[in-house]
Amino acid sequence: MKPTTPTAFFIEKGHIMEVLDIGVPGKVIIPLFFGPGEFAVRCHPRSNLKGLDKVSGNTFTHTMIIQTLRKFPESHVYYREMRRLYHEKVQDRLRSLQTMSDQERYDHLKATQPWVLKLAEPGDIAAYLGVSKEVLRELRK
Repeated sequence: MKPTTPTAFFIEKGHIMEVLDIGVPGKVIIPLFFGPGEFAVRCHPRSNLKGLDKVSGNTFTHTMIIQTLRKFPESHVYYREMRRLYHEKVQDRLRSLQTMSDQERYDHLKATQPWVLKLAEPGDIAAYLGVSKEVLRELRK
């Protein structure tokens, strides 16, 4: 990783989704959605963060994080909390993919991040849930 590579984006306002283009026309993977107060972290070097609405916040590079941790040792508490919350989000996502049915994943998304259903395109929601657009239409009924 280059020292100037953006590592995280703190979202002050707006919503972001991570998009992984797998090189097949019309096919993407949507690993995670992020909202205000969260640190958006890309899970894969070839993924991109895409705003779902007007987004404002701050980008942090690897170098900035290391310098801050060295200069302000008390910042380790905040850094650990940021990492913990991100890892919980990833674990929740993995658990949903491994243990939930399509309907359960949809209901979980609706309960935990209802804004996704209003802001994201149906194709992106379907990609996140791992279903086709047709199945998504059925899940919404």
